[in-house]
Amino acid sequence: MPTYTFTPRWKEELVCTSAATSAKLVFELPMGVLTAYFPTEEAWLARAPAWAKDKREEILVDLRAWCASMTPPTPLIIDATASITEER
Repeated sequence: MPTYTFTPRWKEELVCTSAATSAKLVFELPMGVLTAYFPTEEAWLARAPAWAKDKREEILVDLRAWCASMTPPTPLIIDATASITEER
């Protein structure tokens, strides 16, 4: 069972939530060709909120599973320019 859940939002965003925290992370999810973008390790460490710095790998595992579960599967791009924002 995944720790994190992902919900697409109309602004071409993918909202990541966890029962362990009330904070949410928001990633890019362009809708033209549905594609999820996720920061590289260096970009994550530079831009992720403090509480999420050590959670990158576990979030990425759950995001990969979410992308694979979509019909058709959603491509996942790991990119240094991918955004990550915190929503409270």
